[in-house]
Amino acid sequence: MKKGCRWWWVLCCMVVGSAQAQTITGRQDVVPPFTQKNKVNPGLSVEITRAAFESQGHSLKVRLVDWPEAMKLVKDAEVDILLGAWYTPDRSVLFKFSKHYYLNRMKLIHLKGTKFEYNGFTSLQDKKIAVIEDYGYSEEFSSSTLFTRVVGRDLTENLKKLQRGEVDLVIADEQVAQHKIRNNNFKASNFVFSKKNIFVNPLHICISYRNKKHKILIRDFNRGLKAIKADGTYAKIIEKYQ
Repeated sequence: MKKGCRWWWVLCCMVVGSAQAQTITGRQDVVPPFTQKNKVNPGLSVEITRAAFESQGHSLKVRLVDWPEAMKLVKDAEVDILLGAWYTPDRSVLFKFSKHYYLNRMKLIHLKGTKFEYNGFTSLQDKKIAVIEDYGYSEEFSSSTLFTRVVGRDLTENLKKLQRGEVDLVIADEQVAQHKIRNNNFKASNFVFSKKNIFVNPLHICISYRNKKHKILIRDFNRGLKAIKADGTYAKIIEKYQ
């Protein structure tokens, strides 16, 4: 290859490479240990998403806001991605989802001293269960008429409702609930988690179909996720937040 052609080829590669590298914007609500306001330990979801994208040459900027705001910003393509979302048929119309990067194990929580053990939906007959609005629970849970869903603003509010006797049960991801109880002046011994999962929800990133980059960013995240699993980065992040 002639010297002039060689330099032209190098320049073209540099231009293409810089065009592909992107600063990706993300939003999510505060849900420790998945997302939290801590620069050293920003959360499992933040670290996995950042590592996956960085392995593909991208950078990630994250801001934590209320869940409705995060959803709206991403839906309107003002921000690129939601860092942690569950798949639902309704959401799939609006968002393209990545491969899942974690599994949320959903448990039922009741007060110590009350007799309850989850053994299928029939064991929920006539119960009042505290839920969080627009949180993408399973279709079976969301449509069941066996029990009453009592909507709360967040998990803290729902745990307080349980303490006051306003509900019989709270549904929550086990890790999130344990973190919330430990760090919000709740007495851990007052709460009992069901032994069985009520369901398991795969956790994804997602991006609006209105975002012109949706195919490329989901492709790159999926590739990056595979890469960080292969090189051990993923396992180290998971271990950090156990």
